[in-house]
Amino acid sequence: MDFAAAIKAGWLKWNQFSGTASKSEFWYFYLFLWILGQVVNLADMFIQPALRNQQAILGDGTTLLTADQYLQLIPIPSLIISLVTLIPSLSLTYRRIQDGGRSGKLAFLQFIPLVLGIVFIISALSALPALLATGTFDSNLALLILGSMVLFVITGIIWLVYWWIWMLAPTKTAAQGNRFATN
Repeated sequence: MDFAAAIKAGWLKWNQFSGTASKSEFWYFYLFLWILGQVVNLADMFIQPALRNQQAILGDGTTLLTADQYLQLIPIPSLIISLVTLIPSLSLTYRRIQDGGRSGKLAFLQFIPLVLGIVFIISALSALPALLATGTFDSNLALLILGSMVLFVITGIIWLVYWWIWMLAPTKTAAQGNRFATN
């Protein structure tokens, strides 16, 4: 399957969670998503000047950013593209895992690092006001944040290793015992 056919198949099968997807279909579609993401990120830089302003992101170092300042930092076009491509990329990953003879439901494991990352961010943000209010260094709080971050990183690395193994797995035919293959 060539690049254009993979993009077309990715969009046409956006909600198909049955069957299989070849390596070329998977990797060409993800290459397209990466290129699209880079183009949209560049557009974000021109559309939202706050994303280019390091002072707007970092603040003055002594006060927390307000909710309005945080909202200005959200790259809206990138967020929209991510949401639009979420289901097509998930269905393609699901079918690619099935192409290797494993259950496509394993694709949902990719959300574990995301959930842990959200938990980490929430715990770190909830600890910041306490650190700023006291003006002292609390080693227990710092260890909690560091432990959360290490857990998040380790989980993410483990997931990436499994993800690469599943995505690079050879195709299994129905004759080789792949119950998801349609011959």
